[in-house]
Amino acid sequence: MATQRRHCPPDVDVLGSDLGRAIVANAATTVLLRQSPQAIDGIAATFNLSEGQRQFLLTADRGQGLLGSGTEWVAFQALASPAEDVLVATDPEFLAGLQDSGANPDWVEP
Repeated sequence: MATQRRHCPPDVDVLGSDLGRAIVANAATTVLLRQSPQAIDGIAATFNLSEGQRQFLLTADRGQGLLGSGTEWVAFQALASPAEDVLVATDPEFLAGLQDSGANPDWVEP
């Protein structure tokens, strides 16, 4: 399960319902990315995170996060290759730059 609560009020979040908490509790692996100050207390309590892990999630850069399994957590940084970057890019300036430079492959729509 993947979720982003970027524009959702806290009561719409997955952890805001019994079913959502059950799904999270039964997940074999958990990936946590940067969290907002408004959400971190609930996330930290749900996943029993240390103060260091909590601070890491508050300040994580793009692609950085925590990977958890059971009670073990490890920090990671995901890096996309240039080809993957083109496939998943959503930044309009980046995509316009590809089109303007002629580097936009035929199979990538601007």
